[in-house]
Parts: sequence; structure tokens; C-alpha cells
Amino acid sequence: MALQRLEGNPAALAARADSLSASARAIQDAAEALFALSFAGSGDALEVVTGRADDAAGKVKDAHRRYDGTASALVTYAVELGDAHRKADAIINESHADQNMAAGLDARMLDLRHTREQLDATSPGDPRLDDIDDTMRQLAYRRDNYESQVHESLSQLAALRDDVDTAAERAISRINHALDSTNDGLWDRVGDVLDKIGDFLAVVAKWVADVLATIITAILVVILALVTLVLLVVAIALILAWLALVAPLLLILGRLLLLSFLIPGMDRWRTQLLTIMVSIALPLVGALILWRVLSDILAPDPKVTSLDSEDIDAREQQKAQAAAKGVPALYSLKDYVDAEGYTDGMGGEGRSVVDIRKVAGPDGVERWVVTLPSTQDWVVQNGDTPATNDLDSNLALILAPEMKTQYERAVLDAMAQAGIGRDDPVMLVGFSQGGIMAGHLAANRSNAYNFEAVFVYGAPIDAMDIPERTKVLSIQHTGDVVPGLDLTHPKPNTPNHVTVAVDAHDGTIGLTSHNNAKYSETAAYSPELGPYQHFFNTFSGAVTEQHQYTWQE
Repeated sequence: MALQRLEGNPAALAARADSLSASARAIQDAAEALFALSFAGSGDALEVVTGRADDAAGKVKDAHRRYDGTASALVTYAVELGDAHRKADAIINESHADQNMAAGLDARMLDLRHTREQLDATSPGDPRLDDIDDTMRQLAYRRDNYESQVHESLSQLAALRDDVDTAAERAISRINHALDSTNDGLWDRVGDVLDKIGDFLAVVAKWVADVLATIITAILVVILALVTLVLLVVAIALILAWLALVAPLLLILGRLLLLSFLIPGMDRWRTQLLTIMVSIALPLVGALILWRVLSDILAPDPKVTSLDSEDIDAREQQKAQAAAKGVPALYSLKDYVDAEGYTDGMGGEGRSVVDIRKVAGPDGVERWVVTLPSTQDWVVQNGDTPATNDLDSNLALILAPEMKTQYERAVLDAMAQAGIGRDDPVMLVGFSQGGIMAGHLAANRSNAYNFEAVFVYGAPIDAMDIPERTKVLSIQHTGDVVPGLDLTHPKPNTPNHVTVAVDAHDGTIGLTSHNNAKYSETAAYSPELGPYQHFFNTFSGAVTEQHQYTWQE
């Protein structure tokens, strides 16, 4: 229990009393000088002066009585207040000591209680239990005594406060007496009345201002609450009207979405149906998706040039290009995955790059391997980077496969510049968005090129209608959510279309397994992929020709 010290500052009060006493002494000296002037000299002129001096001296004497009486009252009160403060400080210090002793006894009693509980649990009936009980009773008795002393200290402090209040009332009475004894003039009384009226009016004005402020605040709160309620009612009405309008359409689309899981051949429509439902329920989201898709589809064709003619400044991109050109042959799944990593490294956010190689197969026939970059730009709006393998083209590829994105148009242009003929055998390799582009080209542009093979990993291609003549291998890490973004389970494996779900080699599960380097380790060391290391043996062999093309939005 905390004891509060007495209010007031005796030292400051004594200093103020000394100041008033000094003023009283100065006034006394002035009065005596004026009286001395009235008794010196003679003559008519001097009589006038001395008469006024007497009058002035009398008024100065009145002022002296005011100051001296006030100072005397304050000195007395300062002495009494100082004595009360010293007594209070002593009481508080003693109370703090009592509280500390009581707290120490409480701590000892708590320790003894724990000791008793442990002893009672292990040795019931032990005679030491009685000793502990006796000790605890003694400690409780002492603790109660200390607490009684603390309560007594509180009573003493309360009595001191009453004494201080009484002394203050005496000082006020003496000060009022000193002032009243000199307020004999009419104008003094009138001035007092006016001062009191002024104080009263100031108090009334403050009260009126406080009341008005409270009333105005309350009115504003009520108005704000009413406006909020009206807006809430309007918002609910609009939402209900909107739901009433779109609910039937959402119900129809929801049934179609459900049927798409039951009726074969509707896989490719599933993501479109879900997107339409979200767009209807959340128009702003739908508008954003439509804007991003149209911004990519309606953009002009990118200018595709050879990467050799580009000045690559970034050191990491230079290293990736050197590594890509240093690949002498493609034989294993890991070789294709590593080539994809070099392609992403050459481009980054600043450009899109496609790597095209001509490979001499074991039968002596030369075939083309086109490595497509994955998503390097995830910017939704302001600050879009130059790479076209971005979020916009992702949305367009999945939601509007019939339309050609900037990314797709540039890839087809690069293949044409590399000299790939309409009937030349082509293998497409891609990770994530690169895999989406690979599956998309094989499913929708087979009339433009002879896509004989598709190797993808971490890519949602299960809903794509890829011709059976195209050999497809899709690797999906356990927990990698990206391959499931098309809301479609993999099709049953066939000799030409195989999906392998496999744990990442390092045990990573979840979205963190969606990583080109982790898929490279899986391709190299996962035993589940052993039977498929030569799945694309006709596209395995020495690299006889290589082209790297780049473009920007």
C-alpha cells in the first residue's frame, strides 16, 4: 500500500513570505520619510506639500499593514506546513519499513508453505509438519502487527492533513483580516465587487463554453452515427441487390464448375469458369484481371534480336550466357533443367531470353530443343519490368489460350529466325511459366510447328489438350502448388504422356520446392525418375548449333 506525501512546498512558501516582509519594510521606510517631510519647514507652499505628504503617508501605512499582515500569516503557515511535512516524511519512511518487513514475512511464509506441501506429499505425518505450522503462525502474527502499523500510519497522515487544512484556514482568515482592515474606501469596495463580478462572469463563461462544447460534441457524434448507419444500410442494400442480380448467374456457373470435375473434356474450361465467378462476385478483381490480360494481348509485337548483339552489363547474366554456351551436349533430364536455369539467368526482369539448340540425335537426325524462360516479373501494375514472361502473360495463357501473348509471339518469331522449319522435330523445355508456354504451344500451335516432345516441371499443364503424338513428361514436386493452379488432376499416364509426382531430393515440401535448382537435384538423384532419364533419347546428343534471342515489352 503506497502512502502519498503531503502536498505543498514549505520552502517556496517561506521565500514568498520573506519577499512580502521585505516589501512591508520598504513601505514602512517610505511612510516614515513622508511623515518626516510633513514636520519640516514652513510657509504656505510647504503646507500644501506637507498636507499631501501626510495623506500619502497614511495611504502608504495602509499598504504596509496589508503586506505585513499577509507576510506574518504566511510565515506562520509556512512553519506549520514545514513541521507537518517533516512529521509526514518520518511516518512514510517508517511505514515503508513496516511494509518491507511484512513483504519479507510473506515471502518466508510462502517458502514454508511450499516446503510443507512437499514434505506432506512425501512424508505424511512427519513431526516436522507441526514445527512448520507453528513457525507459520508466528510469522503471520508478526506480519499482522506490521500491517496494523501501516494502517496506523495512514491514520496519522490523515490527521496531519487535517492539521494542515486547519492551519491554512487560519492563515487565510488572518490575510483576509489584514486586507479588510485597510479597505475602508468606497472605491476599494466597489473594486472588490467588480473583481468578484469579473471572476464570476469568467467562471460562468468557462462553464457555458464547456457545456456547449459537450453538447456540440454529443450532437456531432449522433450525426456521425446516423450518417454511418445510413451508409451502412445503403451499402447492405446495394450488396443485397447485387447478390440478387448475380446470384442466379453464380449458381449456374457454380454448377458448370462442379460438372467440369465430373465430365471429361471440361478440364480446360475450369479455370475460366472460376475466374468468371470471382470477377462477377468481385468486380474490381475481375476488372484488374481483364485489364492485365488485354494489356498483354493488345500490346504490339516485341522486337526479337540475337542476344549476341546485346550488351549484357550484369555480371550474373554474363556468367549465365557463358554457361549456356558452354553446354556441349544434352543427354539427361538434369541437362535440360540446367539449361532452363541458364535461360532464366540470361534474362531476369530486364529482358526475355529463349535458348534454341540444334542437337544431333543418336540416329544422326538433327532436332531442335527450345528452352523457354519462367516467370521473372510478378509486378501487378505500376513499375512493370521489361520482361514479357510476367504475370500478365501467365494470366493470358491460362484464361485466353486462343489469343497470342507478347511472350508467345516473340517465341514463334525467335524460332523462325533460328531457321526451324514447319516439319522439323522440336522439343519444348520449360519450368513454371516456361512449362505453361511449352504445353500451350504443343496444344494450340501444332499446325505451325512439329512439336514432337514437351518436357516441363512445376507447371500446370494437366488441363491442356496436348495431342497424343507429342511425347510429354511432367515432373511435379510434392506440395508444389503451382502445378495444381489449373484445378485439374494429372491424366492417367500413357506411353506418350507421363506425369511423375515426386518428393524434392532435399525433402523440401510446399511452395519452397518450386525452385529450378531443387528440380535439378531431383532430376539428377531421384530414383523415381530413373526410368525416364532417356525418355527423350531422340533429342539427346551433341549440340551442333545454338541461338539465343532476346526481346522486351
